[in-house]
Amino acid sequence: MANRYLKAAGGNWTAAGTWSATGSGGVDSAGPPTAADNCILEAGSGNVTIDSGAVCRSIDCTSGTGSYAGTITGVASINLTIGDATAGAGNVALKFSGTTTYTVAANSGFNFISTSTTQQTVDFASKTNLGNALFNGVGGSWILGSNYSTAGGTTLTSGTLNTNGFTVSCISSFTVGSSTLARTLTLGSSTINITGAGAWNGATVTNLTVTANTGTVNMSGASAVFNGSNFNWNGLSLNLTGSGQASVVGQCTLANLTRIGTAIKTDSLLTSGAGPTITGTLTLTGNSVTNRLIHQTATPGNTTNVTAAAVSITNVDFMDVAAAGAAIPWTGTSLGNCLGCSNITFDTPVTQTRTGANFSWSNVGLWTSRVPLPQDPVIVSSGATGAIGIDMPRIGASVDYTGFAGTASISTANTIFGNLTYSTGMTLAGTATTTLGGRSTHTLTTAGKTLLQGVTINAPGGTYNLQDAYNATARLTVSAGTFNSNDFNLSISSAAATYVFAGTSSFVNLGTSTWTHLGTATNPISATLPAANFSGASSTLVIGSTLATQRTPIFTSGISLGTLTYTVAGSTGGLLPSNGSLTIGTLNFSDASNARTLTITSTSTLTILNAFNVNGTPGNLITINSTVPGSAATLSKSSGSVSSDYLSIQDSTATGGASWYAGTHSVNVSNNTGWFFTAPSSTGWFTILPNL
Repeated sequence: MANRYLKAAGGNWTAAGTWSATGSGGVDSAGPPTAADNCILEAGSGNVTIDSGAVCRSIDCTSGTGSYAGTITGVASINLTIGDATAGAGNVALKFSGTTTYTVAANSGFNFISTSTTQQTVDFASKTNLGNALFNGVGGSWILGSNYSTAGGTTLTSGTLNTNGFTVSCISSFTVGSSTLARTLTLGSSTINITGAGAWNGATVTNLTVTANTGTVNMSGASAVFNGSNFNWNGLSLNLTGSGQASVVGQCTLANLTRIGTAIKTDSLLTSGAGPTITGTLTLTGNSVTNRLIHQTATPGNTTNVTAAAVSITNVDFMDVAAAGAAIPWTGTSLGNCLGCSNITFDTPVTQTRTGANFSWSNVGLWTSRVPLPQDPVIVSSGATGAIGIDMPRIGASVDYTGFAGTASISTANTIFGNLTYSTGMTLAGTATTTLGGRSTHTLTTAGKTLLQGVTINAPGGTYNLQDAYNATARLTVSAGTFNSNDFNLSISSAAATYVFAGTSSFVNLGTSTWTHLGTATNPISATLPAANFSGASSTLVIGSTLATQRTPIFTSGISLGTLTYTVAGSTGGLLPSNGSLTIGTLNFSDASNARTLTITSTSTLTILNAFNVNGTPGNLITINSTVPGSAATLSKSSGSVSSDYLSIQDSTATGGASWYAGTHSVNVSNNTGWFFTAPSSTGWFTILPNL
């Protein structure tokens, strides 16, 4: 154990000539500091660069001949490792002077690893823009001697950190939940500021102790995340003031929780499951009646429980929040009901009728009494003219345009919590998605309009029934609730998948509808909901646009379709009807002018109930094969016969009880069973054995 003095010439930390055993003016070269050495940077010391392998027992910029006024330069991804099994000189781990300059580099910083139980001071002299600070010494103990600010984050992995009432500011994160080692955080009255798009990481709380405190965490970055786990933070208060979706994760206990929205319309507070308990006051404040805050869960329909002793709420909408605690029922000013809530007193619904010309949805003056809250029925009728700019994320309980002859420009993704009714005389503009989020039975009336915007049905427990034909240029998504086509036809043109049916709580009933894909997506359909939740056995799916590459609708194994047709003239693209087993009443796949390929998923079964209309033409054979060469895929039909011709067949098993006739002009390539490479017999008194 020795003292090492930074010499006047300075240099790299690990260079032998950078350090002296006698002082900054020493001529000896004492070698780079070891983990057992105390480093003294004094008035006569030069600049030093923290390079790879830099270590010391402690660093002090205030002892020796006077305060250090040089520059300590960090190197990208290099930490100065400080500490060993004993305490630093004077129980100091690190002490900067007011005149010390530190230059940060990406992912550089200080790694405190002492295992001494003696409390050691870490004093950055209120410097800003420091490197990361990592406290990771089993049994170690550190106490702050000043405020500090890092360009990165602060992490407590093991040992005890006492912030001593000082302010710690981090751009990226403050982490106490990344290990299971014994660690104690003593905050006192400290303020922890997280200013970037970062997080409070308390994900792992095993062996974590947080002493009783009156500390505050301020998170002002966009989309901040406070991961509080299932833990009592023992008096800590949390303020979330940034834009976007701020999240509080876990069933944590806080003294106070405050979420203040900014001057935009899409700010939110996200909690989930058995959410936070607030022993003091829950404060939720939207910026204005139009720049509203929404408190919700990540998945509509999944309730979050929030307990509060007291509340202060203004300009806030709620979805799937179950209020609990001494403050129930929660009350406030301008509270919107996005459904699924309990123990919250919402503003009484009032029908809002729109009049006037050329306005934005958020324009207060032209509504009956207010910009519609989520629970307000909305009427935009002949009294409104010109263009309507839909610029609110939640626009009403139901929206009825009957009689309106102007233009509705849907520029902001929005949610409606009931019926949506367009009018025949109106014009649609804008491509932002409209979400239908009602929780009971509702209707969707397109009035002959071609919808330019995507429509998402995210209505847990709710049902949306089509009232007329559906035509659109953007996808239709069902992510929760029931969509009932009511036997009306659907036609969508989109470069992406046009029909997306997903989620275990989604139900789709297509009845006898014809649903047409007119886009260029290679996966035109994505139906990944449970097979039992899909009713399409009487429907007709038509792929109606040309493509040179294979079309692969994605269906959950076990789904049934009435008819699948892909016969659009001029399309050279093949067809893989499903990525799993699929049942189809009638399959129509042909092209008089092009050779095409029908591929069946290896080891799965494509079951045909009625007709297998797959035929090539002279010079343009239809290929039938498997997704895995050499591994046969199965075609099955229970009875009757299949009559095709001009096929090229490989790796195909034809079975089920029906007779499968490939025709006299077809080619038996290899690995086929169950196929007759002849035409069906017309006499009925003899049988041709299959080509095995």
